[in-house]
Amino acid sequence: MEHFNPPKVGRLLTPKTLPLIIGGIFIVILLATSVFIVDQTEQAVITRFGKYIATRGPGLQFKLPFGIDRSYIVNVRTVQTQEFGFRTLRGGATPTYAGQIAEATMLTGDLNIIEVEWIIQYRVVDARAWVFNVNERIPTIRDVSRSAINMLVGDRAIMDIMGPERSAIEAAGAAFMNETFRGYGLGIDVITVRLQNIGPPPGGFPARVCG
Repeated sequence: MEHFNPPKVGRLLTPKTLPLIIGGIFIVILLATSVFIVDQTEQAVITRFGKYIATRGPGLQFKLPFGIDRSYIVNVRTVQTQEFGFRTLRGGATPTYAGQIAEATMLTGDLNIIEVEWIIQYRVVDARAWVFNVNERIPTIRDVSRSAINMLVGDRAIMDIMGPERSAIEAAGAAFMNETFRGYGLGIDVITVRLQNIGPPPGGFPARVCG
């Protein structure tokens, strides 16, 4: 006849040990929902019942547990990049790109069609504004940048865009974007606007719209 050994778990769950086990689980949940680490490149925006209460810097941080406080981690050191008119498919020593013709194609001030590829680089400078003020942050950045470059290209002749006005477009684009983003309260600062490839569409040069 085989002897039946009761499970060890059953032997642990006694009237004396059960409160200790429940207390241990409570402490684990308490720590998991109240302690967090903010990296050196980040800031944490803290809300209590959905209302902003503080912005915390790098290090070990604490908040009220069980969802009373919530933390939103924002990278405020890394320079972020958005590409326009092209996409980087693979980086490294031999990067590959894909053109975005619809986004790159623009009309110049002298009614020529031109393709412009560019990038913008920006950094979050106000973590609270970045979290709360605009819902569609990346689409907003892209829409404003496209509007700015289209406007500036549309004010100039094609040869000026490809030559002496290139730097002026970059500087004016950065200024226009920063002014617009400040008006939106987006909490970012555009550091660089850089025109990449500028040239005629695949059909040849010049491509002119006849009025």
